[in-house]
Amino acid sequence: MGDYILLLGGAALQSASLLSRPADLVIHWDGGRHHALRSLASGYCYLADIPLAIQSLLGRFKSILYVDLDVHHGDGVEFAFAHTKKVITLSFHVFEPGFFPGTGSGEDKERGGKERGAYNVPMQRDTKAPVWEETVKRGVTMVWEKYNPDCLVLQCGCDGIYSLDSVNPGLLTDPHHGMQLTSYSFQSVVSYILDLAKVPKLILGGGGYHPPSTAKTFALLTGVILGKELDEDIPLDAQYWEELEKDGGIHVGRDTKMPPGGEEEIERLCTALKERLENH
Repeated sequence: MGDYILLLGGAALQSASLLSRPADLVIHWDGGRHHALRSLASGYCYLADIPLAIQSLLGRFKSILYVDLDVHHGDGVEFAFAHTKKVITLSFHVFEPGFFPGTGSGEDKERGGKERGAYNVPMQRDTKAPVWEETVKRGVTMVWEKYNPDCLVLQCGCDGIYSLDSVNPGLLTDPHHGMQLTSYSFQSVVSYILDLAKVPKLILGGGGYHPPSTAKTFALLTGVILGKELDEDIPLDAQYWEELEKDGGIHVGRDTKMPPGGEEEIERLCTALKERLENH
């Protein structure tokens, strides 16, 4: 564990040091442990590597926007910067009784109140991909236009991806299955955010508890970031081919249509975020 902590912390600091000099975009898929607190391990996270990286970046950037796409609330990062607007945190996650970590309701009565630059978009369990996708795009745009940050840190936890295994019907590809997202929706959202944020960017991993789905999603997102389109089929000589191919190719999940009431739910979520932005 000691070696692991040193590697993770060193990778966070190295990633931050590379950003802007010489790179304007750094990918660190093993980063993204967003639950750990200053002196407390939490939610499989044993080191607050994201706050460590952001704190390092503050020496070179006046304002940083942190966007969290994980199905769980990015509580550790939010709490680390609860009383400053130099770091704006924006988290899209499931919020309901019993769903870890139980924070991120979107109410200002949570830590820091109106003095902080923290925004949460709490969603219902089983939110469908089209609702999540449109909400995230509109939400990030609203926060970006208000603060105009000069650096972006994007956490791409993909544990919200939910897909029935084509070989073993009924087997969920992620045991947390808080939302019903797909790799297509993740590609679309990350592509949109990268186009919006014409500033240095640090791209991190995060949650993902079905290894084949997580590996494929991170590979697809790497393609988006590099402007490369990947083949649909998994190469036959790939290690772990049988596990990777179970969902039927490199994508996880299938494109879905807007569910009944989806447009209304998007409007409700975005209106609530807009009101909080106006009050801060």
